[in-house]
Parts: sequence; C-alpha cells; structure tokens
Amino acid sequence: MLVEGADHASSQNLQPLLEARSIALIGASKRVNSFGCAMLEMALADGFKGGVFPVNPKYETLGGVECYPNLNALPVGNRCDQ
Repeated sequence: MLVEGADHASSQNLQPLLEARSIALIGASKRVNSFGCAMLEMALADGFKGGVFPVNPKYETLGGVECYPNLNALPVGNRCDQ
C-alpha cells in the first residue's frame, strides 16, 4: 500500500546500490553455518566482480581475503562515505 505524499525510492536512487563496485561484509565470519560465513562464501563464489571487504575485528584474514576491524579501516576509495 502506498502512502500518499510519501517519498518512494526510484530505480535511479537505487543505482549505486545495484551497481556496487565493492561490498563491505560487516560481521563476516569463519564460523560454519553462520550468516557471516555464508555471505562471505557467496560473495567470493558467485563471481562478484568488485572488491569484497570482510569486516570483523576478530580476524586478520577470512577466505583468503584481508579482514578489516571496522569500516574506518577500509582502504580509501572503498569506504561508503567516499
């Protein structure tokens, strides 16, 4: 149900999300059967063409990829605020 006068997302507003050049996986994990492990495995196995940046302060690497302790530690140019 649409609410009259409400702002609705258009496909133009969603383009940056749908065409992401990189993704940060907050809560990525090596714990089997966890959501964090599943999302990392899917991102690496499904051929995402951009950068995959696992974020979890408990690990230095995950799935052979460098892991970052927080979003501020991501390489410049891959941060959401850039």
